[in-house]
Amino acid sequence: MNEYYKNFCADFEIETKKAGLKYSHYLELLKPLVKRVKNDSEIQKIVSEKFGQYKKSDLLIAQNIVFVLYRNGQKYFIESEKETMNNNVEYYAEILDATKNLIFHGAPGTGKTYLARQIAAYLISNRETSDFEELDDEEKKQFCFVQFHQSYDYTDFIEGLRPYEKNKEISFRREDGIFKEFCKRALQNENENIGAIDSPNEKKFIFVIDEINRGELSKIFGELFFAIEPSYRGVKGTIQTQYQRLVPEDDIFKNGFFVPENVYIIGTMNDIDRSVESMDFAMRRRFAFEEITAKEQSHILAELGEGFEEVVETMNALNEKLMSPELELGTGFEIGPAYFLKLQDYEGYENPYEELWEKNLKPILREYLRGSSDIEEKLQELKDAYFNA
Repeated sequence: MNEYYKNFCADFEIETKKAGLKYSHYLELLKPLVKRVKNDSEIQKIVSEKFGQYKKSDLLIAQNIVFVLYRNGQKYFIESEKETMNNNVEYYAEILDATKNLIFHGAPGTGKTYLARQIAAYLISNRETSDFEELDDEEKKQFCFVQFHQSYDYTDFIEGLRPYEKNKEISFRREDGIFKEFCKRALQNENENIGAIDSPNEKKFIFVIDEINRGELSKIFGELFFAIEPSYRGVKGTIQTQYQRLVPEDDIFKNGFFVPENVYIIGTMNDIDRSVESMDFAMRRRFAFEEITAKEQSHILAELGEGFEEVVETMNALNEKLMSPELELGTGFEIGPAYFLKLQDYEGYENPYEELWEKNLKPILREYLRGSSDIEEKLQELKDAYFNA
């Protein structure tokens, strides 16, 4: 789609958007044509016959019509929704590849965690797939997921003393935390000599930290702030951990712990969470930050099948109202596409949109507006925007 989008914009002298926004921009440009297609079954039939059988969709047919009009006679391949998603995945994968550490931030429900898993699959599979479920068992060992919370600490993440039973008595021993275990796995894959620590490793290991801002980062990472910095990856960034003297002689990190160069970290966080404000600046400096917006991730709604464009329009209309000057809310308060996927849960109901509003959207919007003097009036404005899209 990338080349086609570029040519399409050039034909109409329209400025193109950056990689992460191209698809949503493309949808906006095709909107008028999509509406025409919906009301003209003859056009649908003609174009479908010309391009053969594929998954029926007003949007896909609209793409074909544009192709016929402005790329007459050239061969064109219509990308599936999955392939379209890979445009975003590729863009962010390149950022992660370059920076080693990346945090996705934005409103709840924008698909940040889902995107992180897609990127992990994409890099682990050497750019063959972005579907995590398509990875085999060995490849999945190159991935680890953890969610931070207020009780999470250094002993969970790096290492610490853990109780165990010995001769019917409780004793303590040093045990690796989840991140240190993962780093060992990154060094000990089947294609690497354990002793050759400095040798390059082609396999990529992706560690995802969900809700990274909810943990007390200085307590969790400790001296690791130094070792995770991209310029200090590998042996040159070796640190002495708090329990270094207890590390056995046969341990690969017996001389100190370091983060392998083939380990990549992705964090996610919601902008409206108050804990974002207290996030350590030392940590902020070591990560690249990318905002994930609802409109950018609207392609997720393709999972709803035919007619998903209408759901995209509804979501965008609601978010435009949320961003309006009279409500004074920022992009961190958007309603992400993950909320609208819940329409699938209400397929058997008389009015799925009404169910979604009452059970999922209205409660969170009321929470957003807490403290306002005219909550009910503003809720009504949002409801009108939602149902009149």
